Amino acid sequence: MEIFHDGSEQVADSILRSSRAILAIAVKSLNEIEEVISIPQYRILVILGGRGDLPMNEIVKETSLAPASATRLCADLIKKGLLDRKSHPDDRRQVIVAITNEGAKLLKDVTESRRRMIQEVVSKLSDGDLTDVDKGFELFANASPEPDEKLLAARLGWS
Repeated sequence: MEIFHDGSEQVADSILRSSRAILAIAVKSLNEIEEVISIPQYRILVILGGRGDLPMNEIVKETSLAPASATRLCADLIKKGLLDRKSHPDDRRQVIVAITNEGAKLLKDVTESRRRMIQEVVSKLSDGDLTDVDKGFELFANASPEPDEKLLAARLGWS
C-alpha cells in the first residue's frame, strides 16, 4: 500500500472504518446500562464525573437541555442514587448536583466494559500488528489538534 501525503484517501478510509468500530464498542457498552439510565442521563453523569459538583445551570449549559428537562433527568438520577442534590454554599437559591459513589461506579463499569471489548478485538492481532496499531494511533493522536477532553466526553457521553 503506497500512501502519499497529498492523497491519503486510503488512510482516511481506514481511520473512518476504525472510528465506526470504536463507536460500535461505545454504543454496545451503553446498551448494557440502557435499562438503568438513558443516554442524556449518562451524559450528565459523565459531566459530573469529569468536572465535579456543578450548579444545575451549568448542567443545562453543558448538555444544551432545557432547564426543565435537565432538572427532570437529574431528579430521576437522584431517585436512583446516582446523583445527590446539595444547597449552594453561597447562594441557597441555587442547587448543586454531585455524582454519588454509585454513579461513579456506573461510569467506571462502562469504561471497564469498553476496555474489555477493545482488548477482545486487539487480542486477535499479532504482536507485530499490535505494535503497528499502537504506533499508528499514537501518530494520529499526535498529529490531531488537542481536544478539550471534558467537553468531548460531555458532548459524546464518553468516560
